[in-house]
Order: sequence, then C-alpha cells, then structure tokens
Amino acid sequence: RQGPFYLACTTMLEQLMGFGRPFLLGFGFPNQQGLRLAVKQGIYKAVDQMAEVQWAVPRVRPDWRVRSQVVSEADEAAVNACWAEMAHAMKSSILGVRDWQFVVRRFLQHPSVAYTLLLVRARWSGQPLGVAVLRDRGEDGLELIDLVGAPVHFSALVRAALRHAHLLGRRRVLAWTTLSHRHLLDVWGSELVPLDVWVPANVWSPGPSATNLQGQWWLMGGDTDFR
Repeated sequence: RQGPFYLACTTMLEQLMGFGRPFLLGFGFPNQQGLRLAVKQGIYKAVDQMAEVQWAVPRVRPDWRVRSQVVSEADEAAVNACWAEMAHAMKSSILGVRDWQFVVRRFLQHPSVAYTLLLVRARWSGQPLGVAVLRDRGEDGLELIDLVGAPVHFSALVRAALRHAHLLGRRRVLAWTTLSHRHLLDVWGSELVPLDVWVPANVWSPGPSATNLQGQWWLMGGDTDFR
C-alpha cells in the first residue's frame, strides 16, 4: 500500500474524482492484471469489458438512399446536429461529448494521426445522419474509431465505412466497443472478439456506485488516444 501505483491512484481519486470534486466520473482501459491489482487494493471495480467488432469487407456498391462526404469546416452545424441526436437517443448511457469542438480537437487537429471523417447524409433531403471516424491501418484493415449520430443510423455509418474500406482495398473493418453496447454494432454480419481491456469504476472516493455504473458506458477507440 506504499507502492507508486497505490499512492498515485488514490491521490488522484481523492483530489479529482467523485462527489464534490472536479470530475464526477472517470474511465480507463486497464488489462486484467492491472485491474486485479486495483480491485485487490480497493481502488476500482470492473463495470464493463471492451471487445473488437470485425467485419469482412464485401464488394460494397453505392447506396442510392445516402451520400457521404469528407467532413470540412463547413459541416459544423451538421456535426452538432448529429451529436444532439446521439445525446438524446443515448441518454440512458454514459458517453463523452462528441460535438464539433471535440471532433476538431480530437481528430481534425490531431498532430500525428490522419483520420478520415465521413459525414453521411440522406441523399434527397440532405439530412445529416452521422459521422464515421476512420483510421487506415494498412494490411490490418480500416478501423472505425468513432461514431457520431443516433444508433438508429449506425447501420448506415458502418456501411459507409465498409464502402470506404472496399475503395481502399482493405479486407476488413474493425472497431472497439463496450460489451454492454455491442448490440448497437450488430449489423452487416459483424463478429465479436473480447479483449483483455476492461472499464473500471472508482470505488475509492465517494461517488456513483459501481453497481449503478455496471454496463452503462458507451466507449469506442476514439475515447482513448492510444488507438
């Protein structure tokens, strides 16, 4: 209990996390070894597990019902509209803000990674349906890093990612998601591979209980900068 892991974690939680502190909630992505140590020391409890969703890329033809374009500065209002729909549709889940400011800071202005952001619209009305954030990993495939939009449109966003992967000559699309929300990506013949990556809850400082947080997080690769 005098080790650097214990002291660093407990000090951070006591100063920053929980009721009456700067941040109500926090999350991380420890492996089982790191999680086991934190659980043994009474710091964390697991509330979810990450998994990798994979799609084999078929020969995807254009969809006459939708059109997609690369996100530009002119799309601020459209991205904010997609986020507003997502926030309303997923109000029973816990997820990070995905508004225009976040999209610019996290993806468009990233200093070392070139992300492709596709804005998908209904073809005839022009209504924005959502944004698919993509990262080309070469022979490993195309990673669907993040989604902005209501879950009802996730199928169209995944299809746009598959279409983009087909045009790049990639054989698969992959994405991280929490197991509790895996059903939202159960489209287009996806397969699931559980990962040794866990989502913990703070049980050290007073705050929302791990029981109430169980299975509530919607997280993707875009929620961490190591993807």
